[in-house]
Amino acid sequence: MNLLSLSDGIYNGKCNAGRWTNEMNITIKGHKIIKLYVTKDVSIPKPEVTNAMLSKVIEK
Repeated sequence: MNLLSLSDGIYNGKCNAGRWTNEMNITIKGHKIIKLYVTKDVSIPKPEVTNAMLSKVIEK
């Protein structure tokens, strides 16, 4: 995704990796992801794994 082409705002996203599927809201500000919020988690969620994944995405 090219963040330079996105305006500030909240976008809906989906990560589909086999049995691990998440839906989330992604907040963009200044062409950077500043917040990810999971709106639909995997069927057996592990908060520590989800939080680590979201932190890595924001860092990159």
